[in-house]
Amino acid sequence: MNEKVLTTLEFVKIREMLDHFAGSSMGKAKVKALVPTDNLRDADAWQQETADAYSRLCRRGNLSFSGVPDIRDSFLRLERG
Repeated sequence: MNEKVLTTLEFVKIREMLDHFAGSSMGKAKVKALVPTDNLRDADAWQQETADAYSRLCRRGNLSFSGVPDIRDSFLRLERG
């Protein structure tokens, strides 16, 4: 996406605010990798995921992922056999 647009939207600041809510190293990595999309289908899907997550939070309260170990290395070892 165009850097000027990202600057105008202050996207870096938004990502920094979101990073404070990530409770695991994997979540923080996902936040760091976030970029806006110009694909309407992706945007609709992400909006639905957000709505679903918000609905779950309203019904059952916060869900903590702090202390969840990073298992990406284990998956890499599994892929290699």
